[in-house]
Amino acid sequence: VIFKSHDKWAYILPPILYPDGTIRVKLGGGSSSATPEESSDDKNTTTTLKSNQDVMDWYKSDGTEHGKREMTHLLQSFLPSISPL
Repeated sequence: VIFKSHDKWAYILPPILYPDGTIRVKLGGGSSSATPEESSDDKNTTTTLKSNQDVMDWYKSDGTEHGKREMTHLLQSFLPSISPL
């Protein structure tokens, strides 16, 4: 699924069965409506990735609390009965 509106964009890939037996949904996206007040628990609202290692480290990171809330809300807007772990 690819979604784009005037203030948000997102992608959601189909559920994938991983070798450890878990099923995961990969998603990402963003919003142009977030304000610094909404992101006050994040040290940085923008991350500059200058090298391949920066990209790998960012991709493997836990993300930010604001980003987690935003992605949870986005996922639940598409799949209301899902509860992320």
